[in-house]
Amino acid sequence: MSASRDLKTLIESFKYPEVDSIYTIMVPIEEQDNTETNDILITEAIMENSDYSNDTFNSITQTLEMQVFYALHVEYDTEEFEIKLMKDLEKYGWLAVRTDPHIIDPDTYQTVKLFYFQRVKYL
Repeated sequence: MSASRDLKTLIESFKYPEVDSIYTIMVPIEEQDNTETNDILITEAIMENSDYSNDTFNSITQTLEMQVFYALHVEYDTEEFEIKLMKDLEKYGWLAVRTDPHIIDPDTYQTVKLFYFQRVKYL
């Protein structure tokens, strides 16, 4: 299974009430203007071969970009949710290696949070 599908499946298993939909690769066109839901988009950022020995690599460092699109009217503490998400993913080997400040999407006016999560997959 791809790293992005692995991460999507893991987050779905947490059953967060704060998350309405999780997408990989792209948000479907029919959902792109929806500002009423809290959605996550997961895409690949960097895949690097690592842990070399005997003239071959033995692991892959997988880094994924995760964008959280918040509904226009969020009724929970987004920082609390983000910390819970990072802590939960860390338990399963996904480390938040970078988090960017919240921004406002210029088209939908939604608040967006950008994370980079990384794991090492041993072969």
